Order: sequence, then C-alpha cells, then structure tokens
Amino acid sequence: MAISSNNVQVYTTLSKELVAEIDKDAKENFRTRSQQINMILTEYYKTRMTTNHESE
Repeated sequence: MAISSNNVQVYTTLSKELVAEIDKDAKENFRTRSQQINMILTEYYKTRMTTNHESE
C-alpha cells in the first residue's frame, strides 16, 4: 500500500510463530505480508464496530 495523506505507516514486533502464520495465510491468498496484516486488522475492526452497534 502506498503511503498517502490518508495512511500512516506503523511498525510493530511480532513473534516468529505469528509471522509464520501470517505469511502462510498471505501466500494462500496471494497477498504480501503487509496486505495480509492490513486485511486482518481491517476485518477485526469492522467486526468489532458491527458488534458494538448491535449491542446498543
């Protein structure tokens, strides 16, 4: 993903085991590691927002 005014680049440290799982899933879905992490976080927050709205 290109860095634009709407994006912020974030650095984090993850365990080797977690990165291996992310890489495996990324490969299966023809994504890069960065794309896979982006998808995981995006889906997490979409689900969380949906769940929060349903409980109101």
